[in-house]
Amino acid sequence: MGLLNAIGTLAFLVLGIPIGVLVDRSPTVRLLAGSGLVRAMLLATVITALALDSLTMVHLYLVAGLVGTTTVVTETTQTAIAPRVAGQDAVAALEMLDPPRDEFPPRPDETCHYYEAEISFFERVDVHVVCFASDQVSRIGTVPAP
Repeated sequence: MGLLNAIGTLAFLVLGIPIGVLVDRSPTVRLLAGSGLVRAMLLATVITALALDSLTMVHLYLVAGLVGTTTVVTETTQTAIAPRVAGQDAVAALEMLDPPRDEFPPRPDETCHYYEAEISFFERVDVHVVCFASDQVSRIGTVPAP
């Protein structure tokens, strides 16, 4: 059972970057639907082989690897589809390396993340702040550009 899980997870390590490139250059809705359909067909082969009393460990290893690959495609596509559906303005571009902590300081029990409204190298833009306390959002805010 552990080996099946390892084979399914191995796809993230081996194929994560190539699948990320594929997702960036492909229609995401088709990839999402296609990977779900392929996963359903792969799992149907397990049920069919079990019903025919011909299920083998090799079959399970192959299905685990291929289902792991479709999972990488699905999860990568779900991440990439949000900016395409909601628009770039709705999704923060970058977490800042040098945020304006003095203007929106975290409280003692909080961890705050600072995101630029758009990618900027030479000028300051609005900064969106999301603060967490006990793994829950405690505050949100915006530090306007000067």
